[in-house]
Amino acid sequence: MSKPKIVSFCLMAVSTAVLMSCGGEEPKGPRYNYERADSLDPAYLQELSSVRTNIEISAQLFGQLVEAEYPFDESLMLSSGKSFSGSKGQALGLGAVGSDLVYATLFGQNQTAITRSKDMMDQANKLNVPEAFDEKFITALTSDDSTINKPIMLTKAYLNAKDQLFSEDRAQLATFMAVGGWVEGIYIGSGALKTKLDRNDIRITFFEMVKSYDNVMKMLTVFADMNPEIAALKTEMEALAPAIGPIKSKPNRYKLEQVVALHEAIGKFRSKILN
Repeated sequence: MSKPKIVSFCLMAVSTAVLMSCGGEEPKGPRYNYERADSLDPAYLQELSSVRTNIEISAQLFGQLVEAEYPFDESLMLSSGKSFSGSKGQALGLGAVGSDLVYATLFGQNQTAITRSKDMMDQANKLNVPEAFDEKFITALTSDDSTINKPIMLTKAYLNAKDQLFSEDRAQLATFMAVGGWVEGIYIGSGALKTKLDRNDIRITFFEMVKSYDNVMKMLTVFADMNPEIAALKTEMEALAPAIGPIKSKPNRYKLEQVVALHEAIGKFRSKILN
């Protein structure tokens, strides 16, 4: 079984077994303990799974890129040690650095993964969710132990942080986290594919990443009327629709130039929200 298929299989197991074991240990902390679920729009609860889905699809795409011998490009990632101001910026940053970490890990870039792990710890500490990314996590993530399923471990830790935010009635920060992760994943994916798009499996996986734009928009919609920052972010993301549309509407037929156009559009948006 090829590496991407192994990654995909294990990540699907996470989805269907509610993060039961597929290699590695179950992280400590609350699991979907939605203390305020009754106060939220049901649409939001339905879209929470997009956080998990974004990580799964990103890992699948990056694994496929490794198999297809695409080069690792650190310039597509945020700079190491980048700081983010305010809780909104920190939540966006936590999501984005999570996507960077998945990218570095799947490409076997251990030193880069170490620095991005520490960046995640920094953001998690600032948001008061430090349990998800501790020293034990970094040690395991950067080890050469082939028995550790690193994509699964990353997914579990990332979701643990999201759960802690939600269960503490900070669902709006969990939403920012989802946006940051989605934007960074699309930026890396489109950056890698803008020079070559000749495998159908990669084309379909990238389409799935782009398609999750709808899920993220629905999450933003729930809070847009009560939070001006989320309303502004939603408006800015709506401006991405012209670049999103051609890919989202043609999963098997979108063109290389449309990937390039999306990369440029998402790059400008990324620079604005992750400054």
